[in-house]
Amino acid sequence: AFFVARDAAHRRLARACARAIRTGVPDTKSHSSDAAADEVLASFVEGEGGVASDAYALRWSLFHMKRSGNEGEAVAVACSLSYVLKRSDGDIASFVADLRALKGQDTLLLSDTLVLSRNALSQGTVLVEQFWQRLTPRADAESSPAARRMADDAKRVASKLPLSAVRPMGLTAAGGAERCRIEAPREVKCLATFVDPATGEPRVACGGGERVSIYDPVAGGAALVVIKVGSKVKALAVFRDPATGESRLACGCEDGMVRIFDPVAGGEALLVLEVGSSVYSLAVFADPATGAPRLASGSRD
Repeated sequence: AFFVARDAAHRRLARACARAIRTGVPDTKSHSSDAAADEVLASFVEGEGGVASDAYALRWSLFHMKRSGNEGEAVAVACSLSYVLKRSDGDIASFVADLRALKGQDTLLLSDTLVLSRNALSQGTVLVEQFWQRLTPRADAESSPAARRMADDAKRVASKLPLSAVRPMGLTAAGGAERCRIEAPREVKCLATFVDPATGEPRVACGGGERVSIYDPVAGGAALVVIKVGSKVKALAVFRDPATGESRLACGCEDGMVRIFDPVAGGEALLVLEVGSSVYSLAVFADPATGAPRLASGSRD
């Protein structure tokens, strides 16, 4: 009833989401009961504003997910979904249907979004990128139309966001027992590591066959991103784009090409360099005169 109460209700919800993202997660502790939430939400539908109504509009959009976590997490999840860019065009019914499908059939996915929110309340819209990266492989693996639509929404939002500064990985080698095992779909020929600029978490790129799969080397699990390269991958190297600060993945290929990809977003090659012979090794260094990155490739001939 909330979404159909007035023609403009969904647009005000969109603006409320945008305000909440810009100003940070609002304090909702002053309204802890469902009755209070419903009262504040009713005033929101009638056109009244305020931090409290913004917060509960966000909570309502996730069907009172506060029962699965605290109020701050529920609001952060709503921000991370950031459906407003698409759903504010009037397709609220589809969004509601997607949420119902996900809540009824994929509780683990909703749990994932809560886990992502716990340590990211201060990151604002960067959380969208985390959510999209987690959701996309699940959508690919499970063929869920609802998950696919949500992943596409989050990807569209994330593509327009500036990435946060890269933080050092801070890893130490201690030896001992095996900490994590990743089951790659095919024989791994080359590896490269980098830091996800959105989360500061380490990532490992595994090249095998004509694909590069990106994994979380701490948590393991399914690939976060799978890049279809188009030729057998023989070497990998990671560098930062000096113009944007974003990570770039160079793939040396059997067909004599070096293809440059975004290892966080995946997708098509951003740049293709023609070497002329199969590339078996890559190395990145900085030009001492300019500081710009340079890529050296090693070939058979």
